[in-house]
Amino acid sequence: MLSSAFTRFPPLAIARLCLLVALGLMLFEWMHWQTRNWLMFSAVGGMILVLIGCGVWIHRHRELNHGVILSLLLGGNATILLAIMDAGAETLIWAYPMVAVNFALLRAHQGIIINGVFTLLVIGLSVSWASPIEVLRISLTLMILLIFLHLYSLQTAHQQQLLNQIACTDPLTGVSNRFAMEDELKSAIDHSRRYQTPVSLVLLDMDRLKQINDEFGHKVGDRAICETARLAQTRLRRTDRLFRIGGDEFLILAVSTPQDQALVLARDICALMPQALLPEGVPLSLSCGVAQLSATDQMDSWMIRTDQAMYQAKQAGGCQARLSELS
Repeated sequence: MLSSAFTRFPPLAIARLCLLVALGLMLFEWMHWQTRNWLMFSAVGGMILVLIGCGVWIHRHRELNHGVILSLLLGGNATILLAIMDAGAETLIWAYPMVAVNFALLRAHQGIIINGVFTLLVIGLSVSWASPIEVLRISLTLMILLIFLHLYSLQTAHQQQLLNQIACTDPLTGVSNRFAMEDELKSAIDHSRRYQTPVSLVLLDMDRLKQINDEFGHKVGDRAICETARLAQTRLRRTDRLFRIGGDEFLILAVSTPQDQALVLARDICALMPQALLPEGVPLSLSCGVAQLSATDQMDSWMIRTDQAMYQAKQAGGCQARLSELS
């Protein structure tokens, strides 16, 4: 539910903003108390409680969730509509920032729906106290704001998607990088523990990349890296993920895969290396380590076991795969 733009703000900053807005609304709460306007006193008081509650929850948990966002949306929109219904033109100005807040809290397609309903309700309420010309002005200004904020929200979401793709992709091979790997591994561990399904890692280390760079040049070395990624991908299932995690290292996350099947996968990829499309005489081989997630593994220990198995393969002469047995 959260938009990419809103979630870039630190949770603590959002918590403080909620508490600051609640403090500002207390002035209006005091004014409604003085005028004995109990409807708005109740509405604003409820919104203050929502803001304080959301601010405290965000501060304590250091995150946002759908419940918090839904509370802010319902509370904010309902309070503005009640204010317009109660005071008419005097409070209409608050409808405009509310449209912007809705787009900030929601994705573009959700924001246009919520704001469309909100705008129609505002226009409907204005009919009871505004002249036809004023209703037309209100309608046009709200619609213009709605359209431009929707377009801006779409553009922002597209740019954020491109930035995320750039940040998570290795520029040489086009596969995912170490930054993307960490999130994927955490999710895989959680899924494996929750549903009691096996998950394995396959670490691929190019045996002679430094020698290739020294003898044939870095351009050929880059081609060797790309060929390794290409050949490895030909043996992956749609659910498997390939990451480049170092200059000459790749990691395969094989979900729902026990260690014996992952070992077969590693050996198949090793056997493919002679098919690399490289200049004649350029050797290409891999040392592979395989490890299935154990009951006691965390991400770091799982990676260490996989790395140790790969070094065993390399010390044994390379061009082979070794398995880290489950403890």
